[in-house]
Amino acid sequence: MLSESARIDQLIALGKKTPPVQYETVGTSYVIRTRESIPVPGAKVWQKGPYRKIAGSSARDTSTIITRPDGAYIYDAEKDRYIRHTKPNVPAEKTFHLLRRDKNSKLTIVGDEVIDGKECVIVQKVAIMNGDSATSKVWVWKKNGLPVRTEATMKLGPELVKIETDYKNFVFGDIPDSVFAVPKEKVIDAPSPN
Repeated sequence: MLSESARIDQLIALGKKTPPVQYETVGTSYVIRTRESIPVPGAKVWQKGPYRKIAGSSARDTSTIITRPDGAYIYDAEKDRYIRHTKPNVPAEKTFHLLRRDKNSKLTIVGDEVIDGKECVIVQKVAIMNGDSATSKVWVWKKNGLPVRTEATMKLGPELVKIETDYKNFVFGDIPDSVFAVPKEKVIDAPSPN
């Protein structure tokens, strides 16, 4: 029987080997004290090796982020351009990084559950940031290391907010490279942080 740490490492490794996949995310969030709903945009995601595209939309706007080995490109629809962020400032490249280990967090397996017919391991992460803690859970599909659901509870100002996201409509199969294409003439580099 594998140790808890080895099981988590195995899930992370499995997620890194996921074949090309498309899926959708659907989320809800609310202030815990009042149950006041906070809008969370849905998104479509395409993932192929180190490439990822997230196209999100809400009632107010749409957003597109394309992550490639050379950086993350955030589309600015108003100016019809992509803002390139290079490492180390690249936004999280893969959902399995929710399980990333670091000195300010602890990962534990808290159970197993079947969601939409998918056998999942539930991994909890408690992270300490600036004296505040944030707790998240990821339901990881045992078959391929992809997330099926996430829940995060965090402090925003004086309020505790809970965000729940479901990952649905998985389609496995080749994705054309053109999905991750970024026209060079529309790219500007993000300012360097000082």
